[in-house]
Amino acid sequence: MRPDVQTCGIANETEDGFFVFVADYDGVALARVEKDLLHLNRVFGLCSFAILENSHTDIMGADGRVEPVGNYNVIGLDKLPFAVCEDAINHTRCDAAFAGHVRHYPQRNRVIRILEKVALKGKETIRPAPKLLKIVKFPCVTCRGYYHSSAHKALISRYFGAVWGYMGRMDGLREVELVMYRTQRKPKV
Repeated sequence: MRPDVQTCGIANETEDGFFVFVADYDGVALARVEKDLLHLNRVFGLCSFAILENSHTDIMGADGRVEPVGNYNVIGLDKLPFAVCEDAINHTRCDAAFAGHVRHYPQRNRVIRILEKVALKGKETIRPAPKLLKIVKFPCVTCRGYYHSSAHKALISRYFGAVWGYMGRMDGLREVELVMYRTQRKPKV
């Protein structure tokens, strides 16, 4: 079946050939995403992330607490060599199809959706644009001193209203690739 929905995303490759961490989580607890980011901070020294929420449902846990379970995207600002970025992605519990992307497609960059999904016929909105859920920043003492992508920070700040605070070691570059792409309409459950 041909993809019948179009959307736009941000590529994780930077203007100078480095890559920012990105991940796609489907049907998981927000706590899992946050634990993965803490793990990335401890293992790789990554320190700055935006968590975008595509959708969520509140589920009652066994202990009686309400826990959000949903679909989330993560965009980091730390600039990494390609191999380190891929290793970091493989250290998470993100969506298996997303993690296996580079094995199946010739391009090296990954794309995270930032706009709504729109039907090609009729132009109806199939799924709204993601919303900024939170900014996660770890203390500088736990970070490895990577440069941060100014372009990714600017786009996330302007489009989602993110407030990052002081970042240090910004690369000063201004270009980020936006990618229009087609995708499948997910069946309603």
